[in-house]
Amino acid sequence: MPETTSPFIDWEYLADQIANEKCILVIGPELARSNTGPSMEAFIAERCRQEGTPEPFYYNQDGFFSFVNSKSRARTRYFIQKYFETAEIPEIYQDLVRIPFHLIISLSPDIFLKRAFEERNRSFHFSYYDKNGQQSDIPPPSMGDPVIYNLLGTVEKSQSLIFTYNDLFAYVEKIYNDNDLPSELRLKLEKGHVENYIFLGVKFEKWYLKLLFRLLKIQQVDDNYASLKSGVLQLDPHVQSFYPRHFNVQFVEEDVEGFVKKLSATCEEHIEPINSIAGPDLYEMVLNCIAEDALLQAFEVLEKYAADYTIDSQALKILQGSYNGLMTKIDRESIDYRVAKVELGIIKEKLIGIAQRARKR
Repeated sequence: MPETTSPFIDWEYLADQIANEKCILVIGPELARSNTGPSMEAFIAERCRQEGTPEPFYYNQDGFFSFVNSKSRARTRYFIQKYFETAEIPEIYQDLVRIPFHLIISLSPDIFLKRAFEERNRSFHFSYYDKNGQQSDIPPPSMGDPVIYNLLGTVEKSQSLIFTYNDLFAYVEKIYNDNDLPSELRLKLEKGHVENYIFLGVKFEKWYLKLLFRLLKIQQVDDNYASLKSGVLQLDPHVQSFYPRHFNVQFVEEDVEGFVKKLSATCEEHIEPINSIAGPDLYEMVLNCIAEDALLQAFEVLEKYAADYTIDSQALKILQGSYNGLMTKIDRESIDYRVAKVELGIIKEKLIGIAQRARKR
């Protein structure tokens, strides 16, 4: 039998990790299930009955549909969109907006969290993986301007939805073969950039979740926490044994609503409000240097104020080395000017990202 004792949770430690942008939040489809309104499946079934469309078969374990014809598929896709666009935002998303995660990865195509951010007028960037097209870049995630990334598409673009097994197989083939997650996202998933994952409302019984976890490199991170919608005691014993062993996930007894409320309260107590965290002076100085093509001066500014701001010194050192190497190639005329221009642009973007993430000590 698996160990069911809930781990001790150091809430203040988690708040500090969030403040230092070392903790990534992963939310699953169970979080989107309302405690009051109809489920998505019930909503779709009712709409199908109303208009006489053949009702799709729903595989509850994995969350996918099967259709009798193309019309049923098209109508179901439309109903999914309407459900998430019009359903009331569950209260838990309002609580999540108060926690200053820099990066939130969603394993559901819903836009509840996006809508909650918009309602509170909080700055954020929303993006998603499109199994049919080219991926969009994302800005460097930060507490002041967090990124919400829908890993399995979004209801706002119906062609990106993954709601059949064939969609899933095509998605897995593309994302593993192309390795085309946005570069800033891939950077944040590297060991050293992330030290904790928090999983909320993730359905661990889904067999393909292991593939997604491997894609996100969660096996490299040693200290992860999961809170479930129905509580850990409802979890399959084999699942309860597998994820701690292979992905270092600790299942907590706290249900997801209680977990979020405790974490939110701790963050409000220990982390300064978002609008007073970032000192704009350093960021403005670096921007001015870059606008004048004075990249060396931008590096000097960041080094000079490293004692006053929480600057990612390792990333800065690596970037400085890349810049010095590029300048050597330019001086020796051993690099095509077009390639050099592109590489300089990348270095500028990364410099801006380091300055954007800097926090006043």
